[in-house]
Amino acid sequence: MGLDWFGRHNRARTNGERVTRDTTRLLADLAEILPPDGLVTSDRALKVHETDGYVAQKGRAAAIARPRSTRQVRDVMRLCHLHGAPVVPRGSGTSQVGGVVPEDGAILISMARMKSVLEFDRNKGLIRVQAGITNLKVSKYAVRAGWFHAPNPSSRRTCTIGGNIATNSSGSSFLRYGGTADNLVAAHLVLDDGESIELSGDDPALALICGSEGQMGLVTEAQLRLHRIPESRMALVAGFATVRAALAFSQSALAQSDSLSALDLMDKRAVRLTEAFRPSDYPLGAEAIILAELSGPAASVDHQTNALASLAGRHDMITCRTSTDIQAIWSGRNAVYGAIGQRNNFLSLDCAVPLSQLQQQIEQSKLVAKDHALEVATVIHCGDGTVHSFLLFDPNDPDERSRADRCAVLIRSKAAGNGGSVSSEYGIGLRNRKALALQYSARSLKQQTDIVEAFSKERTLNPGKCFPEWMRGAS
Repeated sequence: MGLDWFGRHNRARTNGERVTRDTTRLLADLAEILPPDGLVTSDRALKVHETDGYVAQKGRAAAIARPRSTRQVRDVMRLCHLHGAPVVPRGSGTSQVGGVVPEDGAILISMARMKSVLEFDRNKGLIRVQAGITNLKVSKYAVRAGWFHAPNPSSRRTCTIGGNIATNSSGSSFLRYGGTADNLVAAHLVLDDGESIELSGDDPALALICGSEGQMGLVTEAQLRLHRIPESRMALVAGFATVRAALAFSQSALAQSDSLSALDLMDKRAVRLTEAFRPSDYPLGAEAIILAELSGPAASVDHQTNALASLAGRHDMITCRTSTDIQAIWSGRNAVYGAIGQRNNFLSLDCAVPLSQLQQQIEQSKLVAKDHALEVATVIHCGDGTVHSFLLFDPNDPDERSRADRCAVLIRSKAAGNGGSVSSEYGIGLRNRKALALQYSARSLKQQTDIVEAFSKERTLNPGKCFPEWMRGAS
């Protein structure tokens, strides 16, 4: 389909002719501009894409577009804009908050085929990739030249770079290397009308799109900053008699060691679930364990590991140095979602609080869960204050599910009251929309929607996400 076709439709729009939602016509037009296998409308495929990792809400797209290039994304976006159709971008669907659940009748743009490495500067440690490439694949590609991609969410084997940008993902490595926004050098953004812009480090819009959940435009390509593989790495696991003691150790470790690259805490319930699912030799008798990783010059890493061992005293401790052993130490922690999901259904929260409020947030969360007769397992990123509370419930018991929902609201409220945020890593999506009012005033939320509308006036990109429902359509 050539420029003539788009020109005629744009002139009709400019001349004031009303563009109506004619889905049949839209699908016919999309079929013209995409390869034969680039548009999917089968009932089976649409059903698979009704939801993401948050299965409580579903939506049925009108079709799934599967572009291979930025140009094809632009063409799809232009058509959807002309027809007034909402667009929902999707990577691997690992969202825990309904971030890519399609609005009924929307066109879902899958980035699954846009997974190529476009450029790699081995000297400067810069890599340009398509948005559909997975997080882990970037590191695997760069490791041959001595580099790695730092942000490491637990879903890194399957989550995409585009999705990481949409939610500003981080993971345990945030402590040393920051999140996605800190490692994003440039991005190619396709706007709702099909126009596209290149955003670079000196453009404030680059930071704005990190965490915008696709509502300001679709990122099709990204240039990422890589990091040199360190000379030495060391990992350790230490068990503690109380969560308070584990947190005290983590605070002292942060103060004393500049080689720390990751520092996580798992409580007893989380440890037992993961050990039953993927044994990692964690100390089962401990009320909490600390998993730490240090990296840097060998002499510094050795010295600081010894210092942390002394700091831990007589607590159960395992240390290891080889990549295989380090991976084994983290395997249980990285399998926590699968471990808990195998035993129970769960709601996973990702509130964040100042480090000084971690103990209070944990205690309050456990009290709230107890009041609602629910089990809770806790995992913490001690470096940035993210508290993952896993509320376990029986999916066949509607009352338990209702109690879990109420409990989640209260835990988020506690986080906001402790000077923190209702979401740290997952994004807002559908699940956390109401909770934003716990953290932001109506005026602040309006200012945020104003920024979104500066990019997408009609707000047809991933509609219904992020902001409370009462704000939808607000001018």
